Amino acid sequence: MIESHDVHLIFNDRDKPAVARIDQALRNRGLIPWFWDRDGGANWYQEEIDSIQKHTPVSAIFLGPAGWGPNYHTKLTTIACQAAARRSLSSSPAGREGI
Repeated sequence: MIESHDVHLIFNDRDKPAVARIDQALRNRGLIPWFWDRDGGANWYQEEIDSIQKHTPVSAIFLGPAGWGPNYHTKLTTIACQAAARRSLSSSPAGREGI
């Protein structure tokens, strides 16, 4: 069974400390984010990650000081394909100091 999450957090590993603070802030507000260190792991396959993204209504993509991570292309392609299948894609850029 796939756990239910409100938002999938996508980020460069070098920006993890800042995204971890955002993860905690979302949890404090009652949301359930999917955060790699807690919910994923080194033994996960791309198909499992794709399934989580498919069942999570929102993906938050963080572009921080470290720039794009090595897996952004794959993740963005997955998100775009899933949005096309649902016929929904929206983008809301937001700035945050430090990330």
